[in-house]
Amino acid sequence: MWEHLQAGDFELKVAERDVEFDELPSKLDIDAYFGLLGLRRPTALEDALPFLEEQDLIRKQDNGRYSILNLGALLVEEQELGARGLAAPDAPV
Repeated sequence: MWEHLQAGDFELKVAERDVEFDELPSKLDIDAYFGLLGLRRPTALEDALPFLEEQDLIRKQDNGRYSILNLGALLVEEQELGARGLAAPDAPV
Protein backbone atom coordinates (compact mmCIF):
# COMPACT_ATOMS: atom_id res chain seq x y z
CA MET A 1 0.00 0.00 0.00
CA TRP A 2 2.79 2.43 0.88
CA GLU A 3 4.29 1.99 -2.59
CA HIS A 4 0.89 2.89 -4.06
CA LEU A 5 0.81 6.10 -2.04
CA GLN A 6 4.41 6.87 -2.95
CA ALA A 7 3.61 6.67 -6.65
CA GLY A 8 2.55 10.32 -6.53
CA ASP A 9 -0.85 9.92 -8.11
CA PHE A 10 -2.84 9.25 -4.93
CA GLU A 11 -3.74 12.93 -4.57
CA LEU A 12 -5.10 13.02 -8.11
CA LYS A 13 -7.40 10.01 -7.77
CA VAL A 14 -11.11 10.61 -7.39
CA ALA A 15 -12.58 10.39 -3.90
CA GLU A 16 -16.15 11.25 -4.92
CA ARG A 17 -17.81 11.62 -8.33
CA ASP A 18 -20.85 13.39 -9.70
CA VAL A 19 -20.99 16.20 -7.15
CA GLU A 20 -23.39 18.93 -8.21
CA PHE A 21 -22.15 22.54 -8.35
CA ASP A 22 -24.37 23.62 -5.45
CA GLU A 23 -23.17 20.67 -3.31
CA LEU A 24 -19.52 21.73 -3.41
CA PRO A 25 -19.67 24.12 -0.43
CA SER A 26 -21.15 21.38 1.76
CA LYS A 27 -18.57 18.84 0.57
CA LEU A 28 -15.46 21.05 0.75
CA ASP A 29 -14.51 23.62 3.34
CA ILE A 30 -13.76 26.31 0.79
CA ASP A 31 -13.32 28.99 3.46
CA ALA A 32 -10.68 26.85 5.17
CA TYR A 33 -8.82 26.38 1.88
CA PHE A 34 -8.56 30.11 1.29
CA GLY A 35 -7.80 30.72 4.97
CA LEU A 36 -4.90 28.25 4.89
CA LEU A 37 -3.47 30.13 1.92
CA GLY A 38 -4.07 33.50 3.54
CA LEU A 39 -6.28 34.57 0.64
CA ARG A 40 -9.65 36.23 0.64
CA ARG A 41 -12.32 33.90 -0.70
CA PRO A 42 -14.12 35.15 -3.79
CA THR A 43 -17.73 35.96 -2.94
CA ALA A 44 -19.18 33.92 -5.81
CA LEU A 45 -18.64 30.16 -5.78
CA GLU A 46 -17.98 30.10 -9.53
CA ASP A 47 -15.05 32.50 -8.97
CA ALA A 48 -13.51 30.17 -6.36
CA LEU A 49 -13.67 27.06 -8.56
CA PRO A 50 -10.65 27.86 -10.76
CA PHE A 51 -8.48 28.00 -7.61
CA LEU A 52 -9.78 24.64 -6.43
CA GLU A 53 -9.26 23.08 -9.86
CA GLU A 54 -5.76 24.54 -10.21
CA GLN A 55 -4.75 23.00 -6.89
CA ASP A 56 -6.22 19.61 -7.87
CA LEU A 57 -8.89 19.62 -5.18
CA ILE A 58 -11.71 19.21 -7.69
CA ARG A 59 -12.05 18.40 -11.38
CA LYS A 60 -14.97 19.26 -13.64
CA GLN A 61 -16.42 16.23 -15.35
CA ASP A 62 -17.70 16.06 -18.92
CA ASN A 63 -21.28 15.87 -17.63
CA GLY A 64 -20.95 19.27 -15.87
CA ARG A 65 -20.68 17.79 -12.39
CA TYR A 66 -17.51 17.68 -10.31
CA SER A 67 -15.19 15.08 -8.88
CA ILE A 68 -13.56 15.70 -5.54
CA LEU A 69 -10.00 14.45 -5.67
CA ASN A 70 -8.26 12.80 -2.73
CA LEU A 71 -6.34 15.97 -1.94
CA GLY A 72 -9.63 17.85 -1.59
CA ALA A 73 -11.09 15.05 0.50
CA LEU A 74 -8.09 15.22 2.83
CA LEU A 75 -8.65 18.94 3.34
CA VAL A 76 -12.27 18.29 4.27
CA GLU A 77 -11.31 15.45 6.62
CA GLU A 78 -8.79 17.61 8.48
CA GLN A 79 -11.34 20.40 8.89
CA GLU A 80 -14.05 18.03 10.10
CA LEU A 81 -11.74 16.46 12.65
CA GLY A 82 -10.66 19.87 13.89
CA ALA A 83 -14.25 21.05 14.17
CA ARG A 84 -15.03 18.03 16.34
CA GLY A 85 -11.97 18.67 18.53
CA LEU A 86 -10.25 15.51 17.31
CA ALA A 87 -6.69 15.10 16.11
CA ALA A 88 -5.84 13.52 12.79
CA PRO A 89 -4.55 9.95 13.22
CA ASP A 90 -0.90 10.84 12.66
CA ALA A 91 -0.98 14.24 14.34
CA PRO A 92 0.99 14.68 17.55
CA VAL A 93 -1.20 14.77 20.62
